[in-house]
Amino acid sequence: MLQTNGSKSDPQPLKLVGKSSIEKNQSILIDTDNLPYVVPIGSVANIYERIFDCCCYLIHCVKHNRICVLKSPSSPFIWLPFVAQSLTTASWSKVAKNHIALILSENSSSRHQFLIKNSPFDYLQLIEILRLQLPEARKFITRNSFYVRLKTTMIENRFQCCTVTDRIDWMDINIILNGKIENIWGPELVEFCSRIPLNRVFDSLENESEIEYGGGFLPQNIIEFGNDQVFYYNPNNDPPKNLEEALLKSVRITENDIERLYIDFLEHCYPSFYMAFDSFRQYMFRNGIIEFNLKRLFNAFNSFTKGFLCFYEILMGLVAIQQDTPHDQVRIKFVFRYYDTKQQGLLSEDDLRRLVRDVLFEKDSKLIQTLNVNELDRKTKETIVLFQNKSIKTSTAGSSASKTSSSGINWNNFINTIATHEFRGTSFLCRTKKSIFVQITKRMTTKQIEIMAVGLVILV
Repeated sequence: MLQTNGSKSDPQPLKLVGKSSIEKNQSILIDTDNLPYVVPIGSVANIYERIFDCCCYLIHCVKHNRICVLKSPSSPFIWLPFVAQSLTTASWSKVAKNHIALILSENSSSRHQFLIKNSPFDYLQLIEILRLQLPEARKFITRNSFYVRLKTTMIENRFQCCTVTDRIDWMDINIILNGKIENIWGPELVEFCSRIPLNRVFDSLENESEIEYGGGFLPQNIIEFGNDQVFYYNPNNDPPKNLEEALLKSVRITENDIERLYIDFLEHCYPSFYMAFDSFRQYMFRNGIIEFNLKRLFNAFNSFTKGFLCFYEILMGLVAIQQDTPHDQVRIKFVFRYYDTKQQGLLSEDDLRRLVRDVLFEKDSKLIQTLNVNELDRKTKETIVLFQNKSIKTSTAGSSASKTSSSGINWNNFINTIATHEFRGTSFLCRTKKSIFVQITKRMTTKQIEIMAVGLVILV
C-alpha cells in the first residue's frame, strides 16, 4: 500500500542506507558552464528549465546483480537514468515501457522500436511519487520512480544486458549498498537499492503481475513537499515558534529569501531532492564559498545526521555561516558539528586542537604562523581541563547528563562552557564574508534577463 511521507509535523525526509559519499571526498570541482550536473536521456521541452516532470528508473540486471546508472556529458556525476515527461494521455505503464526502451537503445531508433515491441524486462513497479510545489509558479512538479527487473535471457540477439554506452553504466549492487561510490549526485540511488529484497528477485512470477502500482515486493511511498513544508521555518511568525525561526528573524531572512533559496536548491539538485557530499561541494564552489574544510562543513550542515542534506539543513546551515548571525545555541551547535569529525557527539583531543588552532588564527593570523606544536598542545590541554572542570561543576549541581566522557567533550559541556564565556573565540569560527542569499538573488536576476533577451531575439 502506498504510504504518504513528508508531513508538516516532521521536517526530516527519508534516510540514506550505507556510507555517505562524504567518506570519499575525491571528486574534483566542476564548472559546467551553467549546464545541469546530471542530464536526462532524450530531450527536454525547454532548455532553460531545470525542474520538470520526469520518470527515473532503478533498472536491475538480476543475472549479474548490477544496477544501471546514468552518466552525464557535462560532469562526472552519476545518478539514476531519468527521462523528461511531457504531457500525455498514455498510461504510466506505456510511458515507462517507452522510457526503458529509450534508455537501453544505445541511441539507436531501430533498437528503440524493437525494445518497445519486445520488452526487455519481466517486472515493473512504481516505487515512489515525489511531488514538489514551486512557490513562484504555484504548480507541482512530479518525479515518478520505477523499479525495473530485466529478463535473464537475450532477446533475439538484439539486446544484451549490462551494455555500457556513453550515457549509461552498470554497477554491482553490493558496491552501491556499501556506499563505495564516487561522484554520486543524490542518495536516491542507494536508498532505492536498499529496498530491493535480494532474496526475492529470482522468485517465480506466477503470483506477480508484470506491472505493479499498488503493491509489489518493493516498499512504496509518496512524498509531497508543498509551500507549507518550504516555509516550515517561517521568519514572519511572531513570536517565533522555535530557535530556528528566531535565528532567521534575527538576521532578517524573509520569505522571499527562503523561496529563492528553495528554487536555487531544486535547480541545483534536481532530479535528486537532496544533496550528497559531492553535490554539496559543487554548490559551495558555485557560490564562491571555498574557504572552509568542505568535508567538515558538510558535517556541520548535516544536523539530521542522515549522510545527505535536505532543504532545511541547507537553509539553516547557510544562515549559520552568515557574518552577522548571532552566536546563539543553533550556531554554537553548528560549530560543534564542524569540529566533531567522527560525528559521534564528542570532540576528541584532535578535534579540540583544530578548534584551538582556528580560534587563535581568527584572533591573530600572524600569531598562528609562529606558534609551535608544543605551544599548541599546551593550549589544547588547558582547554580540555577547562571543559572538564565545567563538567565537574555542572554534575555537582545535579546535571548528570553533562558529565564528560573519557573519550571526549560532549555537547552539554561544550555549550555550557561557551555560554558562560569561560572559553572565548568560537563566535569567529565558521563564518563567510559572502552572503549566499545575495549571490542567489543576483544569479536569478541575471538568469531572468538572459531568458528575456533570448525571447526578444526570437521575436525579432
